[in-house]
Amino acid sequence: QEQDAHTFDTFFMAMRRPLPGGAKSQISETRLVCLDRRTGQLRWADSLGDVPDTGSLRSLSMSSCPLVVGQKVYVVARGRKSGQFEDCYVLCFNRADGKYRWACYIASANATNFGFTEPSNDRENSISHLASAGGRVYVQSNVGAVAAIDAYSGCVDWLDIYPRRQQSAGDFSPMRGIGSSLA
Repeated sequence: QEQDAHTFDTFFMAMRRPLPGGAKSQISETRLVCLDRRTGQLRWADSLGDVPDTGSLRSLSMSSCPLVVGQKVYVVARGRKSGQFEDCYVLCFNRADGKYRWACYIASANATNFGFTEPSNDRENSISHLASAGGRVYVQSNVGAVAAIDAYSGCVDWLDIYPRRQQSAGDFSPMRGIGSSLA
């Protein structure tokens, strides 16, 4: 699944990079790309493998439509810890060259699909949204938190938690839409 944003002369999107030889992995590599809007030529691309090795940033998957504000591009990234917990971060990159600027940890919660599928297959529960106003980036995480982040420093200005939908026993099925209706 690709998510995109555009400005007057450029087009940004977070997309999955095919793994060599069609290999499959629980940790899928995503990248943020900037295309020239007139020609479609790649201006730059940045994967999380290129960010500093701090914590688990390199194992995250970018999962939102990029938000372009001034000379910065923001994107939500998500990842799993031991298959049980899902983390949500907001990442910031330079608009001109794609250089990583900062990451802001938002929250973690129990994974909604309990490790039966990789995070990208649980789209309706994992898509997060970004908005910007007044020097802040706002994120609705879908892991039980909504936050306002300082757009320059990446520091949390405020964060509020909300209850998540509880799963029933029928939600344990690894196949979407089947639930407990199997007889």
